Amino acid sequence: LSIGAWGALRPPEYRDLYLTPETSHDTHPRASSSSDYGVRIDYHWRRGAWSGDVVVGVGGSADGSEVYRYYDDLTGCYADLAVWGISTLRTTLDAEAVWHANERLTLSAALSLTAHAYTHDAVCNIYADIDGTPLVEGATTHIAGLPTGSAPIVAGRIDASFKLLRGWSVSADITTLAGRYIAPSPLYRMERVRAAAV
Repeated sequence: LSIGAWGALRPPEYRDLYLTPETSHDTHPRASSSSDYGVRIDYHWRRGAWSGDVVVGVGGSADGSEVYRYYDDLTGCYADLAVWGISTLRTTLDAEAVWHANERLTLSAALSLTAHAYTHDAVCNIYADIDGTPLVEGATTHIAGLPTGSAPIVAGRIDASFKLLRGWSVSADITTLAGRYIAPSPLYRMERVRAAAV
């Protein structure tokens, strides 16, 4: 049994610090280092020909900031979307079992369940790319509760391996990934987009 905990401050990436790094020196108005934290419990067991691992993890991040560059259809110009107050919660359960049938044949199965989601609605400003003119200020992005898109919700694998003579071996596996793992964009979760659509 092992237990670990971590905490870190992550400075924003270069692309998330400057609005238009190629043409100006304007920076994200609320750029900040995000905090990352978590706890992990790992239990490894072995009994006869069987062995396995069970891992439980809980973590998250807070106060992240990002910049998106895109063409804004509502104003008809290229724009920079500066988002801040990005917070997430991550929970993970991983389990694996291995059966050493004999010195040649090994069978294993693994399952991973994850839930990575935004915990708060982030806030954003939108600036015209050509001159930095504010287009939208203090808009709320409705992303709380949505999956972050960083991982599939369910992943599973079954594997069989057989050792042949002279160091050769044959193996086969079946892997599945399921669940929503496309990241939602804060850009399309704003009230202005829904109002324009209506």
